[in-house]
Amino acid sequence: MLHRLQKGRPALPRTAIIDAQSVRTSETASQQVGFDGYKRVKGRQRLLLVDTLGNVLWTKVVAANRHEGATAGAHWAGAMLSQPLLEDLQSVYADASFGGLFAQAACQVGQAVEIPKEPIAEGNQFSVKEKQWIVAAMEWNVTSLG
Repeated sequence: MLHRLQKGRPALPRTAIIDAQSVRTSETASQQVGFDGYKRVKGRQRLLLVDTLGNVLWTKVVAANRHEGATAGAHWAGAMLSQPLLEDLQSVYADASFGGLFAQAACQVGQAVEIPKEPIAEGNQFSVKEKQWIVAAMEWNVTSLG
């Protein structure tokens, strides 16, 4: 929260971005491992929710063969109850894979899910597109989440 205040932002974010990243696991990994056919990766999938500054607000690790939107939707109510940083959250930017079950789950707790048709940017820190998003502030290695 201090980082947000230093940047002139409210302590709790009102807008966030969600996406998933499939990562390979070691050959000895046996729990929560699956094959993501779209990305052609055998391993795990990290669901990440970040604010517009790139700060991680919530994460969930599942087998890579799980659908991003359905998985996020199934865990969203629990995330809202367990994570105080999400108390003021009003809208979530996402790509098209989060438009179904996740959008419904977010709507049930009062958040709007926005899936932009055109790229958007705020201070050159993130870009959300209909099919993919990129958070430039998260180019650091997040292997500790997997």
